[in-house]
Amino acid sequence: MSSPHPAIVITTLIDHLPAGARVLDLGAGSGTFPYERYPGLRIAAADLHPRSEARERFGGRLARARADRLPFPDAGFDLVIAHWLFEHVDDLTGTYDEVRRVLGEGGLLAVAVPNSLSFEDRLYRFVSHVYKYALLHFSKRIEHVQVLTFLTVNQELYRRGFRLLRFREEEAGYCWLEVRQLRPFRPLILGVLGALRRLGLDLFKGANYRMLYQVDGAASGGANPDGTNPGGGYLT
Repeated sequence: MSSPHPAIVITTLIDHLPAGARVLDLGAGSGTFPYERYPGLRIAAADLHPRSEARERFGGRLARARADRLPFPDAGFDLVIAHWLFEHVDDLTGTYDEVRRVLGEGGLLAVAVPNSLSFEDRLYRFVSHVYKYALLHFSKRIEHVQVLTFLTVNQELYRRGFRLLRFREEEAGYCWLEVRQLRPFRPLILGVLGALRRLGLDLFKGANYRMLYQVDGAASGGANPDGTNPGGGYLT
């Protein structure tokens, strides 16, 4: 597969924003990109459960908020970054609506989501349920509460006036195997997966998608909701 389109690489995308552009890092975690490199941008961050180190780093730019109830004005941003967010929210419809509300005309939306049909995401969900219910950790939240595919995400965003500009399919990283409880099993699991790949069964491919959208289809020649180019083929 070819290298990522520049518009899919967040820092490259942000490098081309004009001075004064308004950016929302939604579900920011510890920060999707190095804010300090972009003093000319007006950056805000939002997360429902911000980490303590993130609060110090973001300062007054961080809002503790649900993704479906954002404390920002209509059309308040030129770019919204929603990386690894949609699969975690309880109200996905409300989150889609809020993302559209806070983006201005021609605004950009950068999305990264797992493919719920991939082996990695199915394994992650299985392990999460075993840990919670079979091992009696009932206070543990199931993280991937939404079932997402490339088509369903596109359909929902197209209904709200977005057009897909670029996308990239990415391999599984199995980074969740780094958690303390699973780390001892990581070499064995990755070894088995690697052996299966060499035998022709690739359980790494098609695990994640990165997509770039624009409000109101302002960029002509974008992709259709199924990812195909109106002129034929896929945009990668």
